[in-house]
Amino acid sequence: MIDDGEQRNSDPLLPRYLRRLRSLSRTQAFPPFVLSVAVFLTALGIGGLPDINAGFVETSSLPGSPVPQRTTTTLAPTTTITEPDVDVIDASELRVTVVAAGFPEVVPTVEGGIVTLGGTVPDAASRDAVLRLAFASSGVSEVVDNLEIQPAAGAASLTATVGRTEVVFVGVVASRSVLAQAVGPFEAVYRPDQINTDGVTIDAEVAPLGTVLVVGSLSDPMLLARVDAQLSQTSSLRFQVDLERADSPRIEGLLDDLLLESPIEFDLASAALSDDASEVIDAVADVLSQFPDAGLEVGGHTDGQGSPQANLSLSQDRADAVVRALRARGVSNQLVAVGYGALRLKVDPESSAGDQATNRRIEFRLL
Repeated sequence: MIDDGEQRNSDPLLPRYLRRLRSLSRTQAFPPFVLSVAVFLTALGIGGLPDINAGFVETSSLPGSPVPQRTTTTLAPTTTITEPDVDVIDASELRVTVVAAGFPEVVPTVEGGIVTLGGTVPDAASRDAVLRLAFASSGVSEVVDNLEIQPAAGAASLTATVGRTEVVFVGVVASRSVLAQAVGPFEAVYRPDQINTDGVTIDAEVAPLGTVLVVGSLSDPMLLARVDAQLSQTSSLRFQVDLERADSPRIEGLLDDLLLESPIEFDLASAALSDDASEVIDAVADVLSQFPDAGLEVGGHTDGQGSPQANLSLSQDRADAVVRALRARGVSNQLVAVGYGALRLKVDPESSAGDQATNRRIEFRLL
């Protein structure tokens, strides 16, 4: 018997397909088969048929649906990311900086990150100052030194190279009174034997001195601040200050921290160590044993009360007493005792007894 559905359909393959489907429905494989067909039809309805060239095309399961068209996607053009511009060295600005610092004969040229310095400077300290100015410019990777040292005929020049224990002056000035004006501010911070003027020539024929160049490196922030303060208070001469702040050596930091917590104290107006000082000196000796090759200055400092000469003498005696105490504990480091009196007050002016106690101290500085 032929099914009505078979009679109404003109496709000769369809009756055979339906008979096969009825036969399959009676087997155990039928449920998986139906499930796979359902999954396929669902995927077909969602994504369309795969196209070899352009992903998927849209399809419709309804009769009379439009002819599917292949879709394409146009990618945006590749965007080129450029690195931000690096600092560009301006030769003209560098020239203005150098001239303003008192070096009109220096001519910088620039190629990329390389600065070449040409021209003349009056002395070696001036050359070092110009090199530091060039290196301080943004974007500089290298500085080529083509500078020549050539003292200008008839011109006065004076450079002070500042260190922790010494100030060295070099140059040419018209008189000793001019030199005294330049040295004056440093006498408020350094001992007389720490100010070296052997490199200064007195020549009455040179022009008046206009600027004193101050260069050097200091790791002690308190000393750096005192030098700056003294130079800024002087109006008779112009000081061009180009001092660098150096990092404190590790041994100085360890000893500073130790003495900040437990200062080395003395009997009143005396170089005799107090009863409590013994324990602190033991701790100092332990630190020094970790750095047996380090040479140190043992600096004695007083408050601002009393005469300057008496304070210098007392501070020297106290520094000597600390050196003797450390030697008695077997310390073999090179130790140099130096008394500064009230030249390097930590607190100035002294407004209280506490300020005076802070200024009375022993400090250790690497030689």
